[in-house]
Amino acid sequence: MRVAVTGAHGKIGSVTVAELLAHDYEVVAIDRTGDDRWPGEGRCVARSADLCDRLAAYEALAGCQALVHLAAITDPISREPPLMFANNTSGTFNVLFAAELRGIRRVVCASSQSALGQPWADDVLPLDYAPVDEAHPCRPVDPYGLSKVLGETVCDYFARSAGLQILSYRFPSVWLPEQYPWRPNVRLTDQRQAAKSMWAYVDVRDAARACRLALDHEWQGHQVLNITSRWAIGAAPVQQLLKEWYPGLTDIRAALEDCTVVYDWHKAERVLGFRARYRWLPEGIIDTEATNDG
Repeated sequence: MRVAVTGAHGKIGSVTVAELLAHDYEVVAIDRTGDDRWPGEGRCVARSADLCDRLAAYEALAGCQALVHLAAITDPISREPPLMFANNTSGTFNVLFAAELRGIRRVVCASSQSALGQPWADDVLPLDYAPVDEAHPCRPVDPYGLSKVLGETVCDYFARSAGLQILSYRFPSVWLPEQYPWRPNVRLTDQRQAAKSMWAYVDVRDAARACRLALDHEWQGHQVLNITSRWAIGAAPVQQLLKEWYPGLTDIRAALEDCTVVYDWHKAERVLGFRARYRWLPEGIIDTEATNDG
């Protein structure tokens, strides 16, 4: 199978390309630059495309049987909001329209925890219930989160009108191994931001594996999945953190242990068999598959 990966030079994109090549997929690595720097003994082709150009999006998907759409402007602070919003929404529509025309039916789209409204809010917003699953209401408070909600709506449209099978992955903060120990240190010291993120994160290697798993499983229509670590990381046990940062929250729908993640991952396990492998702790990153831990 030949898989198109947009945003191939991005944080998740570059690791996803490597993950697919390691599992013997052919890859078309699509990015604005088109640099041909990928390994794979000829199994990876680099293509340059601005996905805001619908013809460029169509040409970029030639010969592909599946699509992993990760291209987006992900920073709502450093970019002009209209530019970021237009890039993310038009790019998603154009690449899904191109997929329809090319006969591609299996698609993964990167959404975000920001669709819920929490991570980039000025303060900690109330939750309706916890753990937070994919049915929790979305109340975006920034243009990036809004672009992701609209992107999910676009996915609904193409699943309904064109029969595409689409998974939208709501990633929380994505952590790279080389960012250790900075990432957990910030999480433990900036407690307000940690609360807005629901103490959730995902190792980029787990994010890439979730993209690959979509190629091996079946589902119907468009579904949204939280792709997240199975363990919270915070400055105190989760039960205490919820009481401190979400004092009005009374609807707790699952038993919470000290490190239970508030951002629920169980639907991804049901649909994909996905369980996060890498657990981040202040003392190091644990590969739970190698250690049989968790």
